[in-house]
Amino acid sequence: MNIVNAQQTTGRMLRLPAVLRKVGGSKTWWYGLVATGKAPAPVRYSPRLVVWPEATIDAWIAARIEAAGVE
Repeated sequence: MNIVNAQQTTGRMLRLPAVLRKVGGSKTWWYGLVATGKAPAPVRYSPRLVVWPEATIDAWIAARIEAAGVE
């Protein structure tokens, strides 16, 4: 599933704590991945609020599982 199609399947947006619960990592680890382009960038709703489309996070997790060869 490509990320553009994933974003079209659901409109739910996740704030950072919900993203971290889904991916199972720390804030520092996650923002490090985002900074290097290895994780999806957030959508800025306002100067103090960023969110991630849930479908994008789900697609990112699925791609990591597939790349690891886990079924």
